[in-house]
Amino acid sequence: MANNKKTAGFSNTHAAHLQKNNDFTSTSFGLIVHGERNQITVDSRTIAKEFAREHKSVLRAIDSLISDGTISRHEFVPRDYIIRGKKYRCYELNEGGFLKSMPFIGGKKSREGQKRLVDEFLDLRQKLDRQAKERATPAYQVARLSGKDARAILTDAIQDFVEYAKGQGSRNAARYFTNITNAVYTALLISRP
Repeated sequence: MANNKKTAGFSNTHAAHLQKNNDFTSTSFGLIVHGERNQITVDSRTIAKEFAREHKSVLRAIDSLISDGTISRHEFVPRDYIIRGKKYRCYELNEGGFLKSMPFIGGKKSREGQKRLVDEFLDLRQKLDRQAKERATPAYQVARLSGKDARAILTDAIQDFVEYAKGQGSRNAARYFTNITNAVYTALLISRP
């Protein structure tokens, strides 16, 4: 399925970059945070799981809401996912698209699912807002500038290790940089984004 729609809250160029490079952060709950503007989205598969509905029923409800204009083209992105080599479709909805679709999804656990997802949206938005405020403080800016030197040293050390691993015949040396960086961030409890 070709995706020529805009990513919710992003330009087409940025949407293509996100899709190509998987430039997002996923929460343990299933919400996804995109890019610099911290756009929060949820996948239709997560909605189906939380509402105890079949995914095809959720897709039908969202298709109907899109076709009648209830959900605008800026509030969703069609996506594909692959299971056992077979391609399936799903939607990624931003906050507005999700909140508009909720009453029409239904299901055995609709109230519990709505409560959990809405609470998660609000909690994540609060964390992102707090993080944005912290980043605007002078103390953060000073720490960020002083941290650049430390990160440059770390980057150089990782790059030397990658070169060493390649020289030793490692077939996965190209992945080391990302894996080591993520491990360091996790160990230092650095929140992304």
